[in-house]
Amino acid sequence: GASTPEEATLLSASLGYFIVDIFLCTFILKDWESVAHHTFCVVGEIGVLYTGLSGYIIIAFLFIAELSSPFLYAFETGFAPEGSLAALVCQGLFAVLFIGGRLGAGTVMQPK
Repeated sequence: GASTPEEATLLSASLGYFIVDIFLCTFILKDWESVAHHTFCVVGEIGVLYTGLSGYIIIAFLFIAELSSPFLYAFETGFAPEGSLAALVCQGLFAVLFIGGRLGAGTVMQPK
């Protein structure tokens, strides 16, 4: 269905975040995987904003996709030291949210 003004506002704010993050990842962090990931997000969001359709789907998808990120970063950056209980919990939560979100929730989300 058609996107609501609220969905368009959320998408615009998210689009701004991803564009700023692309510059950060490109020029400061030199993290090319994140640049590619964020570029695909930007292209998808521009497509949804341009067509004005299915805003709720991409908002839900982005939420599900980013839900597992803090747990990934916690053990990837060493915030949860390798071999610790905190790292094990973070890895477990990341796996459950990543797989559950993409295979579970992602499977049932489809445009009507």
